Amino acid sequence: MAANINQLLAWLDNKRKVVANNMIDMGRNPVDSLNRTLHNAVETNLPSRLEMADARSVMPGMGDAANEKLLGLATMAGPGATVFHGSPRKFDKFDLSKIGSGDGGSSYGHGFSMAGEEGTAKLYAKGPTGSVYKIDLPDEHIGKMLNWDLPLNKQPKTVLDALKAADVINPKTGKMYPAADLGGTGGGNMTGSGGADIYNMLARQWENSYGPDALLDIEAASGREAATKYLQSLGIPGIKYFDPAIQRTGRESHNFVVFSPENLKILESK
Repeated sequence: MAANINQLLAWLDNKRKVVANNMIDMGRNPVDSLNRTLHNAVETNLPSRLEMADARSVMPGMGDAANEKLLGLATMAGPGATVFHGSPRKFDKFDLSKIGSGDGGSSYGHGFSMAGEEGTAKLYAKGPTGSVYKIDLPDEHIGKMLNWDLPLNKQPKTVLDALKAADVINPKTGKMYPAADLGGTGGGNMTGSGGADIYNMLARQWENSYGPDALLDIEAASGREAATKYLQSLGIPGIKYFDPAIQRTGRESHNFVVFSPENLKILESK
């Protein structure tokens, strides 16, 4: 119980620091800054309901109903995150056939690229008809995304459970299986340890015709498209990664690759 209480206190202290650091953004764009602050405060660093359950005894005299309300407030998804998409073209909905046609390509996976910062999206809104789209991305999807930058043991639980159930990673060790263990011969001993390694491994397996049958049966134009479709079939809706341009300034912001247009709602364009 003590460990869980300490975890909760550490989380609260960290979120206090996040809010303090983000206050500088309020003068420039108060609405978007507040949305980002709230989104970050309820995202992946929040202890799970199970991890917090043992901390209830710190509130002596509170009934189960009151404790449930407390836990619900601490673990609610919150409003959708506001993200941005820059494009040299105008459109009113996202089209799967256009994936990969922009300047960003598919460096971080096959899907629709979203930026956490409007300035990043503006870099891709080139030409006389270029536009920046303000997008609503539900938090429930962000919490289930494969994190490109983090090691496997730091991935969201839903991602780990899905990859273990599909035998993409070893449920006992939490590491990627050697490629030869995933159906077929050859491929060497791939022991990558992060989200990028998982995605790239799946893409190479499809291209070289070895790996899980469910992966090899996918119709796709490239290994990266196949990897996206396979992860999507496991309930993983996209990829999350650090914005390298923003990170160089000392701040932290994430970009996203969203697999399905159904998870994106255009709020406005300019």
